[in-house]
Amino acid sequence: MINDVRDVYVYVFESLDKYSTNDYVKMATVEYLKSVKDEMLKKETVFSEELFCIKRMSKGKPYFPNCKDIGFSVSHSGKYIVCALTNGNVGIDIEQKNRFADESEEQFSQRLCKIAQRFFHPQEADFVKSDPNVRFYEVFTAKESYVKLTGTGFDETLAENSVLPVDALIPSGTENLDFVSWSSGTVNFYQTKVDNDTVLCICTEQNCHPHLFFITDL
Repeated sequence: MINDVRDVYVYVFESLDKYSTNDYVKMATVEYLKSVKDEMLKKETVFSEELFCIKRMSKGKPYFPNCKDIGFSVSHSGKYIVCALTNGNVGIDIEQKNRFADESEEQFSQRLCKIAQRFFHPQEADFVKSDPNVRFYEVFTAKESYVKLTGTGFDETLAENSVLPVDALIPSGTENLDFVSWSSGTVNFYQTKVDNDTVLCICTEQNCHPHLFFITDL
């Protein structure tokens, strides 16, 4: 059904140096199969190395070739690695603010605006100017989650399409871990702050209900 609301489970890990990216995806998949509300999937699907082996498409999008009912996406930045899983296609990105040690607040803002001007849609670049230190990462994570959903990767067409909603204003969350959502074209975005310096965004084709879990016992 077009109006189905699907659950997206997002698992946040903080120890990047302990395991490989594929290992984190496998751990997230195990947790997903425990948490998923689809009782048939929970009953019939058991994690196995063969069923959940990971392959990549030509531009790097990962997928489970032997379990196509479950879509996943993975991203990492700073101390975090995140994995989103759902019954369908999904893209996720996480970005930690990257301010150079010798860079002033004004220089940081100017650098972000220059990047946006060069690589973003003009509408997005204008939006970033309103508050570069915040808006840049809101736009960037949305764009990255979109290309991870489509599997197209970053290329010269990145500036041709805007991820902004019709009113060109991404809603801002009032607190960390509160998701805000909007639609742009045929896709939906769900965005939150993991902490004061880190933004996370999910992109899906369906309407979704995101669930966020921190995995610390490794």
